[in-house]
Amino acid sequence: MSNAAANWYPDPSNPGQLRWWDGLQWSAQTRPVFAPPSGPPLVPAMGGPDPYVSAPTTPLPAERKVAASTQLLRLNKIGFVGAVLGIASLIIDPFCAVSIAAVVLCGVGLGVDEKLRSAGNTRTGLGWVIAGLVIGVVATLKYLLTYLAQFASLR
Repeated sequence: MSNAAANWYPDPSNPGQLRWWDGLQWSAQTRPVFAPPSGPPLVPAMGGPDPYVSAPTTPLPAERKVAASTQLLRLNKIGFVGAVLGIASLIIDPFCAVSIAAVVLCGVGLGVDEKLRSAGNTRTGLGWVIAGLVIGVVATLKYLLTYLAQFASLR
């Protein structure tokens, strides 16, 4: 978050109410936008009939930027594990197990991603899940083609 002063700000999760920002984090205290003060003190207004400011006079605290991989780990653990396994299948893939597991988990992760998007989340790490799926499919095909080539050379 930013270094915004302690004050009442529009609640990020409910535009019809204000939430107290204590200078470091959001508190649990809320109130309607135009309600009389309750909880921590309000900033006195400069003139005017209302003795308190019900709208922020300073910018809102900025949302903390989160890396896409961290967002994916937080929201879609199955997709994250699938992406990691997809990348790992390029390094080690005994009996094609890692790449197949990556494909399956990334497929499930795509379903979780769809649910997250329908719930309104926009940053769901879809790129990571698709990358893990593609890498897993390529590693599986590489393994199968190598196996078929060795099998054909035995005949």
